[in-house]
Amino acid sequence: MRKLHLHYQVMTKRLGFCTSLILFLLFWLFGAMVFKFSEGWNYFDAVYFAFLDCLLTIGYGDFILTSASSRAFFILFALAAIPLMTSLINAVGASLSNIGWSFVKYTVLIAKKIYNICSFVILEALYFFKISNLKR
Repeated sequence: MRKLHLHYQVMTKRLGFCTSLILFLLFWLFGAMVFKFSEGWNYFDAVYFAFLDCLLTIGYGDFILTSASSRAFFILFALAAIPLMTSLINAVGASLSNIGWSFVKYTVLIAKKIYNICSFVILEALYFFKISNLKR
């Protein structure tokens, strides 16, 4: 039952990550399409603008909105991007946390095996030297 519960938790995290990523990509590409038609840019410039200026809110200023409709859409797009980016960052953090704990778990298991092997070798060496000292 515990394995089933853990499997369900892992699948829920993966589903949440995939859902956030798909929604992010659709939102990003939809925004780029709106900026392409409202500003007359090519699609790749619109994708660049939608990502850097809207989603990441960096805004280098190399692309400037000129039409009123694109400015209004920009405000709505940027406001909707905040919870979407938060959700995506949360999903990525949960996935990386899961990967990190798996790495720690396997590292501890390997360290325990190395410790057991080394302690066995040391004990055998001590036993060998003890017997060789007794024979002298």
